[in-house]
Amino acid sequence: MTLGNSCSRRLLVAGIAVSLISFAAPSLGAQRDNFIIVPGQSFGPIKKGATLARLQRIYGKANIRVRLVQPPHADFAKQRAAVIFPGTPNEAVAFLSERGNRVESVVVQKRGGKWRTRKGLKIGLGVARMERLYGGPFAITGFGRDGGGAVNTVPANAPARALYVRFAQSPDVTPSAADSAALESEKGFRSDHPAARRARLTVSVIWWDISR
Repeated sequence: MTLGNSCSRRLLVAGIAVSLISFAAPSLGAQRDNFIIVPGQSFGPIKKGATLARLQRIYGKANIRVRLVQPPHADFAKQRAAVIFPGTPNEAVAFLSERGNRVESVVVQKRGGKWRTRKGLKIGLGVARMERLYGGPFAITGFGRDGGGAVNTVPANAPARALYVRFAQSPDVTPSAADSAALESEKGFRSDHPAARRARLTVSVIWWDISR
């Protein structure tokens, strides 16, 4: 084998290897356009071990703002976070660790965005529709407790157990005293409770705690 043929073969093999790597790894554009939430595994391209630097590489620094953000739990202190696509329906907040800039959790709260699970769980989804997606009624924690109004993840058949999914009552509905008592009960209530239907509950928070 001549030196020229040997070099040509090595270049061919290297070229094939680079092509295979490029084919296997999604492009940054494809990752940026990934809005699929896989409960317990990923939030679009954001996975366990993700860092601020990784987010900036995927989304571009122009599409991220780093600032203090209030978590959905009002009793939690504000935390440093990377706000992705700020001010748009696709806004997502990635809360960062104090050291290492690692992503600890990701949350979405805006209607009209593309974030959703493959089953169709998304912000603004009505409680009755969620029942149909997940095969029946489910338990919801009472609005009278901290972090209430969320899917109760204790039952084994709870939908999207790896996520914190919270509901909000329609601002156009003023519940009766009896309905308020049912919705604020410490024991919680079922999604098919008449008071939940009258309150027109919709998903207002989808939050993945990566450390769980």
